Amino acid sequence: MGEEAGNHTTVGVFPPRAHAARKGLFGALERMLPVHFEPRTEGEWRGLDAAVVLDDIVDSTLPVPTFAAAKVPRSGSSGRVRLGDSPALDRRLRGVDIAEEGIGSFAPLAPADDEQVVAASDDGPVWVAGRRGARVTVAPGELGTHETLGDRLRAGRFLGMLSLVHFLRDVSAEHAWTPPPLRASFVVDDPNLHWTSYGYLRYPELVAHADRHGYHVAFATVPLDGWFAHPAAARLLRARRDRLSLLVHGNDHIGRELAAERPEPVAVLAQALRRVGRFEARSHVEIDRVMAPPHGACSSETMRAMALTGFEALCRRPPQPGVETPLAGALPADVHPSGLPALPRAKFGHDRGELALAAFLDRPLVLYGHHGDFADGLDRFAEEAAAINRLGEVEWVPLGRIARSSFLTRRAGARLEVRLFARRASIDVPEGVDELVVELPPGHAEPERETVATARFADGRATVAVRGGGMIQLALERVDAVDVSTVPSPPWRPWPLVRRALTEGRDRIQPLARRGRVTARS
Repeated sequence: MGEEAGNHTTVGVFPPRAHAARKGLFGALERMLPVHFEPRTEGEWRGLDAAVVLDDIVDSTLPVPTFAAAKVPRSGSSGRVRLGDSPALDRRLRGVDIAEEGIGSFAPLAPADDEQVVAASDDGPVWVAGRRGARVTVAPGELGTHETLGDRLRAGRFLGMLSLVHFLRDVSAEHAWTPPPLRASFVVDDPNLHWTSYGYLRYPELVAHADRHGYHVAFATVPLDGWFAHPAAARLLRARRDRLSLLVHGNDHIGRELAAERPEPVAVLAQALRRVGRFEARSHVEIDRVMAPPHGACSSETMRAMALTGFEALCRRPPQPGVETPLAGALPADVHPSGLPALPRAKFGHDRGELALAAFLDRPLVLYGHHGDFADGLDRFAEEAAAINRLGEVEWVPLGRIARSSFLTRRAGARLEVRLFARRASIDVPEGVDELVVELPPGHAEPERETVATARFADGRATVAVRGGGMIQLALERVDAVDVSTVPSPPWRPWPLVRRALTEGRDRIQPLARRGRVTARS
């Protein structure tokens, strides 16, 4: 994911030992952003577009924008950092309160006359910015073994890395890629279309509530349940896909059915897709080819089988199986070595600060739960939606739309460069563009097995001739893709049917039982 000459911002790192001590960190940042780092000594500023000064004090009058940070603190009390409303701060981060470990050992800053306070702790300013650059009280250290950029952009350990990435984005804006929009969706695991309700969720009421409060809900539905769709429920889903949609939730919904110890992931996934296809043919309700694994259990082997059988993405709480790139958690999606994207999701009630950090990183905001989370009504949806909508202009869409919008673009004359974090993507090609250069994301280890519009990849890139001025559909096709119609089903067993029937019966009777208890108490 390195940049061609002339397509990046050159950043000097002062002093040279700061660069030598953080080779892994700077290497990862070069793959994330259009920047190139060079170690420099004091006074060596020729050819630089910006400077990063870490662990030491050097000439403060460098003739380029400068990021300066003190040494990494070793201890100190934890606390909260409040990000302000400064125009110097990305809108998605403004007004957010985030926990930070060791904040008590950070010496507060004294802003100069031309500097604005970007963030502060209880002790005073910890991040300031002005015309000459930015200063922060803590320097980001080297990445540890198996540590990723995403690990450094989470509540508890974010300040040094966030301020550096924010600065680098600003100084490299001339070469920046256009990210996807801010996207969000709620996911509720298990509901089906056997009736116009499931547990505590009544679908017409849910759609009306989503209209009032501006959100989208995707039901992770079990393919085994696809034998029937109530006509009224199907009509509602067809008419209101803008507010309510479906994705795939396992196959039989038995324990660890997508985990490593199960020997037939291709057979299980192929059966799930055939069931989904039959359901769509009967009900005319679309199911996105995005997998939410039951109980979150999924193996790296199963992720590879998903890429082979035609799934477009996995949606699961990080970390993702088999995804070991240092950029994990810092890009629009994490990509398995097979090329399967993994979209992150988090439980309802997830830390608001971490949602803001994810939005800043152009990652989708997907919160999930179960029908029982709404036993007291739908207000929780409204509260979570309001928190997300405060981050900026949000597109509330189905998981399939989120998966297909996970890409970056950059125009260079008649060429449009596309970095894909998706198996399929809908690309708006501007007028005057006659060539797409499609680049596979970091972490994809099998480019030789992929084609796009019949073009093969060389060094992770493929060129596709286009005619600008409209939407085109790009799809990665593996040369070893599996035809799911020819894969034998796993051996039939009665237990999944019995278990699913008992689970659904329990879920549907819970509201009745709860009303009965309330009536008895009153």
